[in-house]
Amino acid sequence: MNFKNINNFLFVLFLIVLFSCQPLKILPEKKDLIFEYNEVFEKNSTIDLLNYPIFNKKVIDFYDPFKIIQWNNENDLLKLNTFVTFKKYRNNKPLISFIENGEFITLNDKSVLTFYDLNNHKIIKSIKILINSEKNDSYPTSIAKINDNFYVSYSDGKIINFNKEGIIQWEINFYNVLKTPIKIYNNNLIILLADKILYINSLSGDIIWDFTYDGDNSLRLMGGDIVELNHLLFFILPNKSIGEIDTIFAEKNDSILSNINFVNTINNSSSKIFRYKNILSFFDQNKYLTTIDISKNKILLKNKPVDYVNSFIFFNNSLITLHKDGFLKASNILNRHLFWEIDLVQILDKNDRIIQISSFSQSLIIFFKSGIIIQVNPINGELISKTNLKIKDIKQVRSTDNYILIDHNKGRTSLFLQ
Repeated sequence: MNFKNINNFLFVLFLIVLFSCQPLKILPEKKDLIFEYNEVFEKNSTIDLLNYPIFNKKVIDFYDPFKIIQWNNENDLLKLNTFVTFKKYRNNKPLISFIENGEFITLNDKSVLTFYDLNNHKIIKSIKILINSEKNDSYPTSIAKINDNFYVSYSDGKIINFNKEGIIQWEINFYNVLKTPIKIYNNNLIILLADKILYINSLSGDIIWDFTYDGDNSLRLMGGDIVELNHLLFFILPNKSIGEIDTIFAEKNDSILSNINFVNTINNSSSKIFRYKNILSFFDQNKYLTTIDISKNKILLKNKPVDYVNSFIFFNNSLITLHKDGFLKASNILNRHLFWEIDLVQILDKNDRIIQISSFSQSLIIFFKSGIIIQVNPINGELISKTNLKIKDIKQVRSTDNYILIDHNKGRTSLFLQ
């Protein structure tokens, strides 16, 4: 062996000895990454569990609150049946269904109104709503109800009113993007188009007033959002514009909200507007929280970050967020302080999402996409109970009287008795 080969051999041997004496360092997998939070905990208040107001049962729309009327620590919801409802969601919110006089009433994506008997779950009757559409791919995007009249919006901008016999009373076509659910306001209709808000007479279909807002050319995938506060309407249009209407004077209202430019930040379909008493909150891009005291015309928070959020839901004075590391957190919307946090990594799927929330007695009931329901203490976030509905890919959870309606995959709705 020549001198050069000996030197190479000794160098390799040196490297082997050196690295064998060092601890082996392996980059952590993504699931093991630790997220760092800079949280300030709330010391002066707790989550408000105020009771829901009494709503008119003859007026039903997508915005009706979710309410639990009966729950216990070992709760097993009684599943009554699963109905085929709306097969093609097409990236918009599921249509709501109705329960009245012992019947389950639903409209499918082919504009067929079906009545089921709740006792034997058999079809009582089906009615094909004969609409005039210039587009073969037009489909319903929302439905609302006043007394025995149904109001349905379509993807091509059409709105129709028909009765329980399927007879069309009136129809109007705006030839515009229409994905935001119809809202009932003072027994008339609020409609959010891509760049416009309209107030429509529910009896005649006549436009009472309308306002146009310039915004971004791109549209929010899931449509807009709207809330009301006394005689004021606050909303996000699909073109990302934020507006405020005084319904008494039928004019655009001028408040501190008008001076905030959200157009450049509201670029995600998850952006949400929420009202709690006289407080208005926005949560944009799953990250930025803005809160305004409307009564004082004062900004309390502006684009305050909430990091690593996977999904969220507002509840009274709190923002409930599920984070990418499996932690569930409750923040005060008035100051962004943390009420509590709880580790759910052993309970939820890594891609789980918050779907719905309600209070019952002195606890919070939270529904997740995976079919998991948890009951937690609103003071400290302590887990009280866990229920598995064994339904995956839940899209929407609603309630009416003593029933819970769960829309899930493949266009089906499961009906549970509380």
